[in-house]
Amino acid sequence: MTVSILLVEKAKSPIDWIHQSLEKKKYEVSLARNEREAVERAVSETPDLIILNATSPKIAGRKTCQALHENVAEIPIILILENVMGATFILTPPFTSRKLFNRISSILKSDEGKILLLVEKVKSPVDWIHQSLEKKGYEVSLARNEQEAVERAASETPDLIILNATSRRIDGPKICRTLHEKIAEVPSILILEDVIGATFILTPPFTSRKLFNRIWSILRSDEGEILQAGRLTLNLGTRCVNNGSKERRLNPKELELLKVFMRSPGRVLSRRFLMKKIWKTDFMGDTGTLNVHICRLRERIEENPRSPAYLRTVRGVGYRFEIPGETDEEKK
Repeated sequence: MTVSILLVEKAKSPIDWIHQSLEKKKYEVSLARNEREAVERAVSETPDLIILNATSPKIAGRKTCQALHENVAEIPIILILENVMGATFILTPPFTSRKLFNRISSILKSDEGKILLLVEKVKSPVDWIHQSLEKKGYEVSLARNEQEAVERAASETPDLIILNATSRRIDGPKICRTLHEKIAEVPSILILEDVIGATFILTPPFTSRKLFNRIWSILRSDEGEILQAGRLTLNLGTRCVNNGSKERRLNPKELELLKVFMRSPGRVLSRRFLMKKIWKTDFMGDTGTLNVHICRLRERIEENPRSPAYLRTVRGVGYRFEIPGETDEEKK
């Protein structure tokens, strides 16, 4: 089966080898040059994966990623951000304290007697860094904005700067560049805010091998994978679904349809999207096939197919997969 990838990038980009590399790997590549084209192609073509190359300043990576997520949330996205001058390493949430300390150790080699300058706001989405550094025995100096960061970095000459830019009130790339201009010899770890919709985030430099590893990890075979939603269990290898009281085997189209629903809980999937995704057609003159498969799915997964708990109809639009008993907070 051919894997389709939507590549969003400008004609001239700092990383200009992605398109050619994807085609050499025999992926079916569709190209979009801006946010509008990206959304239109994603909706009409329903690719298996979107790669958003935002290394060109002419593409607003975060904004485009969010727009794609709002329109085709079920399609995974690899976001490639531009490199930030002065950043030795770039981290994006979620990450563990262990990963952070591994990065610190790779820079400092030895932890003994090291001074770290931490730049962050009082309230930050990632608020455990200061305490964790002190528990590790580091001497931590704290700065709350760009001016304080530059002054402390110049007067205290820290061994490492950690710039926590997960708060939108801190312009991480700008402060990082300023610090690099003032004290280029001090290494820094830049922690950027998470990007809505991004499955993976890459920052240069990286190899084609790393990119393809990310692609593979997203598109790898489903064999043996099990999806769980409430009491509903779907074994993708055996094509068997169990709702807690009965087990049924699905045909290939039923499997693909239920898989799409279970991977997009709470989201309305349009009839057009489902026809394109499962049956690879834009023709909407007769959706009887979809209706039949929805009815069959309900017979296999619902306790009462006439009053479905999982597979709900959204009149005039399509269908939404719900997990019975799940609260609004749990859906988030």
